[in-house]
Amino acid sequence: MATGSRLRLASLAAAVAGVTGCFSDRGLAIQIDVAGTGATSVELFLGKAACDASGASDGPGIDCKAIAPPPAGSAPLRGSIWFRDDLAVDAVQVTGPQVAFQLRADTATTLPIVIAVGFTQGDHPVGVATLHDVTIPTGNARVLRTALVPASAVQPAAPQAPVEDRVQVWRKTTPASSCVVAEHWEGGAATRSFVVPVQDPDCDDAVVDDCDPAAYLGTTDPGTAARPDCFAKTPACVLGSRACTDGNATRTGACGPQHNATICVPDQFCACTDIDGACWQQQVRTAPGAVPVIDCSVATTQIAPLTVCPGPGQDTAAIQLDGHFAQDAACGTPTIASSSLLGFGSSASFGGAVMELTSPKKPCNFSITWKSGARAAGEPADFGAVRIQTATGALVLPIVLRFHPTVNSCLGPQFTCSLMDVATDGVWSCAAP
Repeated sequence: MATGSRLRLASLAAAVAGVTGCFSDRGLAIQIDVAGTGATSVELFLGKAACDASGASDGPGIDCKAIAPPPAGSAPLRGSIWFRDDLAVDAVQVTGPQVAFQLRADTATTLPIVIAVGFTQGDHPVGVATLHDVTIPTGNARVLRTALVPASAVQPAAPQAPVEDRVQVWRKTTPASSCVVAEHWEGGAATRSFVVPVQDPDCDDAVVDDCDPAAYLGTTDPGTAARPDCFAKTPACVLGSRACTDGNATRTGACGPQHNATICVPDQFCACTDIDGACWQQQVRTAPGAVPVIDCSVATTQIAPLTVCPGPGQDTAAIQLDGHFAQDAACGTPTIASSSLLGFGSSASFGGAVMELTSPKKPCNFSITWKSGARAAGEPADFGAVRIQTATGALVLPIVLRFHPTVNSCLGPQFTCSLMDVATDGVWSCAAP
């Protein structure tokens, strides 16, 4: 067997076990039989976390359902997507019928998926093994044995196969890492598993200007980019995106409404050329009475760091939107973002003050709570946005939190929110079933 070692993520180490198989008094050795594949090297991919598009942030900006591997223009392949534990590549040369990788963890660790790929000279994949729910012991040692099975290349346009394994590995350079998709065919259907870097899920090195993070050197038509970047008039004002090509910092062409969801925003936002916070926030500042906004007054203690006034109910305010919803068309879960129209979650930080939204009551009223944290003294107003799921998509309303140190020892209601409404604004069309 080959030998070597390397640290990963401080608490998780990967090394190659010695020829005797007596690798240590703790951890896991994965022993891989390469016979019959002709592999001259083996690379190990550790899937640490599942891709989850329903998380509290936008993450890598993919829907977690499919990735389009090289070459550019390939069709997306649907499958389970897992994020690597580290960017660095773990590979060893084959010097015998087996290789073994050693995994160590400081705390109890179970890896959802581990994929081993065998290569011949020229970085050509010829074998694959997939393991699920791999537990790494911390107080003892064990050996897990598996074998590479012969694998052909993944071919998006290839015909279905009765029983066959296919694999594709492609690499990025800055920083160096790799992506893998393992494909198992049985009964004419394919099951696929991807292990990819969360920072660059398509391994195309287009991180800053990646218009489609789930497609290798991808391009998008108006309205199909993974993240919105403009406002489109439809006639309501909605979030949209322009056509782009990976690696091109300037998106050109008309703004098209997002194809995957209709997200309505106040009409006045369509005066902005992009969704950068400076423009739409300026619309809220300079057009009072023209933009529907949730306006909140938040009293704080007088000495920095500023905290919420103590006492029952002082940390919570009601947000009432019932007038725009009916019982049979009640709104869905509200989420909140700070300074942006992206990155919505159940809570968001405003200068260190973490605000959290509750689940709605019918037809559409919920609460905002100063959950934790303190706010440094500074600008008295903070801008954010509240996104509300509706029967036809979602609507987004700006929210202004006006923080002010109290002068009356925190007596009386100290946290209040009001909807400064514009009843005719097109944003409310999103509430219609």
